[in-house]
Amino acid sequence: MGRTSGPGAVLRALAVGEGVSTFGDQLARVAVAILVYQATGSATAAALTYAATLLPDLVAGPLLVPLVDRHPRRAVMVVCALAQAGFALLLALPTPPVAVVVGAVAGIAAAGAPFRAAQSVTVRAALPEGWHGRGQSRLSMVRESGQLIGLGAAAAVIGLVGPTTALLVNAASFVFVAVVVLRYVPALPAPAPGPGGPVPGTGFRLLWTDRRLRVLNGLVLIGTLAILPDAVMVPLVAEMGAPQWVVGPLLAADVVGFLIAAAVLDRRGDTAGQSLIGPLVVLSVLPLALFAVDPGPVTAAVLLVLSGVGAAHIPAVRAAVLALVPDEVGGRTVGWVRTGLRAGQGLGVVAGGLLADALGSSGAIAAVGFVGTAAALVGAAAWHRSRPDQGRCRLGVSA
Repeated sequence: MGRTSGPGAVLRALAVGEGVSTFGDQLARVAVAILVYQATGSATAAALTYAATLLPDLVAGPLLVPLVDRHPRRAVMVVCALAQAGFALLLALPTPPVAVVVGAVAGIAAAGAPFRAAQSVTVRAALPEGWHGRGQSRLSMVRESGQLIGLGAAAAVIGLVGPTTALLVNAASFVFVAVVVLRYVPALPAPAPGPGGPVPGTGFRLLWTDRRLRVLNGLVLIGTLAILPDAVMVPLVAEMGAPQWVVGPLLAADVVGFLIAAAVLDRRGDTAGQSLIGPLVVLSVLPLALFAVDPGPVTAAVLLVLSGVGAAHIPAVRAAVLALVPDEVGGRTVGWVRTGLRAGQGLGVVAGGLLADALGSSGAIAAVGFVGTAAALVGAAAWHRSRPDQGRCRLGVSA
């Protein structure tokens, strides 16, 4: 039985679990890459394994996320975390076949989709009005910090303990998350229909038929264009004539910017965060247009930090979406936003490679920056016009 916890304890528990599991994930990512390459000697197999961390969201979003609105959210998180632990244990088996590795990695990613959706709506349920955006922002900060620390320490840790032990640590991190959720997250019942009866359809339908949600989702999709520099970072650094070690700091630059912005937004209420969604989306893509001047490493780092500041629109959008929809479809709706985010990022990686072959890395980033900025300005204006309307949504109607 989980004990009753105050809002602060619930958020701290979710944040601790997020940090531990994110660190374990980074260990596993490096360990799996090492194991697959050692087993096959194939870069294609390694790339397929990496793709297995992104693609399952496209299936898991529609199929699994609706469970978040049909069952108690705490139970969903615990089951998902234990399922992830089981898949992680498969990775730690002696010399598993590559097919098992890819399947286990995909299973971990698929179970993560309903877990994240349940986590988001739990934050809304646990925190008082006006703190939802801060809660989403703090979890995002923990996640990004865990990725930075995990990737920075992964090689050293795996060098000391070996990839198999690192994978066992990852499995243990998911068990830890399940225990923390059971202990500190209250066992609330599944969401009940509102006074008007059950909301028909799916979160996807609501997301695209309500004007405000449609604008927010469009802004998220525009913001995914900011992933392009990551996709072409190695050739970009080569074009600069900079040493290869510059790749690491440039990849970390946008994360640094995100953490700075998230820390600032954490001090402001939800209303202020929502008012900044449009400008932040514009800022996420505008610096990319300045790659047209073929910047050197220092200038590129500054531009990427600014773009990372703009990426702080993501937790603000998540909080805004949850503030607009009834609780009974909150998990599905925010799950669809995440699915769109991951799909857009995947397409951005593909588009980055194609554009870089045609225009060069700097040219590709600049082209996407110009197009993205124009789209972001239109979307920001639409959100500014939409924001004054208050109230939750019903299908096809802005209340």
